[in-house]
Amino acid sequence: MHASTISDMAIQVLTSPYFLLSLACWITYVYTLKCGFVSDDLAGIAEYSGHLQTSGEKPEHSKWPFWNRLMHTEYGMFMRWLRYHLAGGSFPSKIRFTRPDGKPGDLIPIGKTPVRHHILSILIFNFSVVLGFAFLSKLFGEKLSFMTMLFFVVHPVTTQGVAWISGLGYPLSLTWMFAILNLVHWYYSVPNHSTIESAVVYVVFGVLYFLAVNALFVALCLWPILLYFGWYPFAIIGILISVYLGMKIVRETIKYRKDEFTKQNMAHTVYPKPRKLIVATKTLLYYLKMTFWPDKLGLYHKWGSVYDENVEREDKMFLGGIISIVALG
Repeated sequence: MHASTISDMAIQVLTSPYFLLSLACWITYVYTLKCGFVSDDLAGIAEYSGHLQTSGEKPEHSKWPFWNRLMHTEYGMFMRWLRYHLAGGSFPSKIRFTRPDGKPGDLIPIGKTPVRHHILSILIFNFSVVLGFAFLSKLFGEKLSFMTMLFFVVHPVTTQGVAWISGLGYPLSLTWMFAILNLVHWYYSVPNHSTIESAVVYVVFGVLYFLAVNALFVALCLWPILLYFGWYPFAIIGILISVYLGMKIVRETIKYRKDEFTKQNMAHTVYPKPRKLIVATKTLLYYLKMTFWPDKLGLYHKWGSVYDENVEREDKMFLGGIISIVALG
């Protein structure tokens, strides 16, 4: 192969939108490789045994075959189990946490070095960005799609799902969703599929949809996109999966939240009442503000993180939420 041919190929690779977007992902988040465990990471990873937890875990469940445990796993627990075995390990750790002042902190638990988990988060986020560009470029062209995904990569709102280890479900669910959209788009763009080929596509679609919802419940709303594009058979399957898993997730989440709120003597805040619509309206405005002007982003939300009666009262924020709903509608 001539040197000029190799040089041309190298230039094509280095100027490819896929390479440039991947490079942007790593440049944006390479700093996280020096970060440690925070918040849910401690109980979810640092103190996790690697056991696949089932819904309503009981001692006899440990004797179940793996497939049976997988089908009865608690929401999100399979992804935690998978992440543990991909990025965990069983080796003595002499690495210490780095304190904010730069001095060495406590020893990291054995086999739980954060850098592996951060690498996994960036890799999966990278996959989602590449798959997102692949899908959007077929609809809107490469230039607009590239700028869209590049803005998505560097936007501060994306930080939670990439920099926070326990936020892996965000990019993972997005990866599965873009994989679904690419698969279905390919299916409809190529005519005359055989019966076997169609059957395989539908099975793969169902598996990917299940994985997307299990990674993060936001994938429950993927079916309207399928409906919008006129991919009706897949949209119907998506609705069925969403209803089944949605009911299961809602039951588990409500039970978990009620138990936790009871421990914190805040059980009275979870009961449904008309004024919760005011909270929902204000929450919409809050997220819109964080999207367009993310000047106060942190690990925890500043607004509504602690119950306050004023959250359920009409004020300027509620009026702003009403205006936002009208504008979006």
